[in-house]
Parts: sequence; structure tokens; C-alpha cells
Amino acid sequence: MGTGGRESKRSVGLGTYVATVIALLAVVGIGAYMYLNVSSDLSELRQEHQAQSLVLQELNDSYADLSYRFSQLNQSYVSLQEENRNLSDIVGLKKTEAVLINNAIYLPANGFDGIEIASNYAGYLQVSISATSPISMLITNYKYGIILDYPVNGNTFISASFKMPILDGTTYLQFFATPSSSSMVTINATVHY
Repeated sequence: MGTGGRESKRSVGLGTYVATVIALLAVVGIGAYMYLNVSSDLSELRQEHQAQSLVLQELNDSYADLSYRFSQLNQSYVSLQEENRNLSDIVGLKKTEAVLINNAIYLPANGFDGIEIASNYAGYLQVSISATSPISMLITNYKYGIILDYPVNGNTFISASFKMPILDGTTYLQFFATPSSSSMVTINATVHY
């Protein structure tokens, strides 16, 4: 088999070389085609993502707006329920409100001072008063032109308890000390509707 001890060498023919180059070009072409398709798909996905992000932002803004409106409406609803209960109690003559609890006023000799009781509705006022020395009192509601002396005819008192009708608005209780002595006055008052 040999020709004088030499080994035969195989040579790569031009056809094999061309086939290899074509195969490599085909692989590169397929890779480039896939890269371009993936790149195009990726670009479309990014655009879709941006569009969906804008839609999501709009939905979040709408949700925040609706949530705020719901909160406002819920607060109004709760306030209206409270007002309805309050008015039902007033109409049913069930509402009582302590407006003064051991409220103390110091009156110097021949001095005066007062307190005011505001009411949104008509009802009656139950008052309890005690003083360390004789006093007199004036009850007024300027809205309706009401002025009452207590006790009448310039008399004085050290303690009193009475009920009186009141109208809406502000009722003023003014206390007057005698010229001869100062007085510490303690007042308790409850409004009944």
C-alpha cells in the first residue's frame, strides 16, 4: 500500500470549502434573522408595556379620586345619621345636655358677672345655683327680647333651683352681688329638649 513509505494526505476540495462557508453564512443569517425578530418583538413589548403603564397610572389616579370622594360621602353620611339621631331625640323629648357642671363665678361686692348658654333648639333649662352670700340674677335672650329678674322685686337668694323654658339662641345668666359682700357662685345647668 505504500509508495515508498509515504502516507497520503487528503486535501480539502473547493466544494467542501464552499459548502462550509455557505453553512456558516446560513447559521449567521438565521441568527441575525432571529435577533432581528426578537429585537422587533422586544420593541413592541416595550411599547405595549409603556401603554399599559399609562393606562395603569390613569386607573390609579381614578381610584385615588374615587376613594377620596367615597371618604367624603361616607363622612357626610355619618354626620347626617348623627344629626338624624339628634333630631329624633329632640322630637321625642329624650335629649338632655349638661351645659354647666359646678361652674364657679366670683363676684366682688357690688360686682356682677355672667355666663351664656347657647342652644340650637327650644326646650327648658334646669338650673341649680348656690352662693356664699346673697345675690340676684337677670336672665336674658336678646334674640327674642326676653329679660327676667330672679327673684322678682329686687329680692336676693343664696340658693335656688328652677326650671325655665328657653328658645333657640343664647340665654345669658347674669349674677349680681350685693353692695355689702362679695360672693362665690356655683352653677349647674342642664338643657332638656
